[in-house]
Amino acid sequence: MFLKLGYTVVELERVSIGNLHLGNLKQGEYKKLSGKDIRDGLR
Repeated sequence: MFLKLGYTVVELERVSIGNLHLGNLKQGEYKKLSGKDIRDGLR
């Protein structure tokens, strides 16, 4: 998408996946998702 506009992406940071927000998770950390997290993330 950015290449089409003439931009080169140098660095990309994911802050959310669907309705799930990463919050203060650092690179390499993970959080076990609860049933509610999964349901909320699928909306």
